[in-house]
Amino acid sequence: MDEKWLPVVGYEGLYEVSDLGRVWSVPRVVWRKNGTKQTVKGKMLSQFVREGYPRVTISKGGVYKAMHVHRLVLRAHRGECPPGKQSLNGRSGPMDPALTNLRWGTPAENAYDRSLQRDDTESYGERQGSHKLTTANVIDIRRRYVPHVVTEQMLGDEFGVTAAAISLIIRRVNWKQVA
Repeated sequence: MDEKWLPVVGYEGLYEVSDLGRVWSVPRVVWRKNGTKQTVKGKMLSQFVREGYPRVTISKGGVYKAMHVHRLVLRAHRGECPPGKQSLNGRSGPMDPALTNLRWGTPAENAYDRSLQRDDTESYGERQGSHKLTTANVIDIRRRYVPHVVTEQMLGDEFGVTAAAISLIIRRVNWKQVA
């Protein structure tokens, strides 16, 4: 597979980023503060992980910045982030900054992706092994609940769960994936 390299946006001539998520410092001549000229060899930048995401440190004009690799990849290979969008990771998760694992998307899409843990293993609702209620039960509970008429305790007794569990369902703390 051929790796495609493009300049890092805002750091053209200094750094390039590949569609596989690698960042390269371009060989160049720099002028030092003392007025001398120095040739800097090109090198692959080491990545480090902070808050679950690979980052690299790049500099321009003596100002150093730690940048998220996935954002560098997306900006170079897909263009600037559209208004209201953010960078989203695919099924491989946040530790894979390859372009095939990245896209621009909405915060709601990002939350949905995270809820599925990108590999469909999140245990919630009926997917949780010890569930006592079904999606249909939850819809029924929310439809039928009327404060001081049909109470949380009454619904809990009917469905075999606690009033506290019913309260969490009604307030959409639990079973929030159900409309």
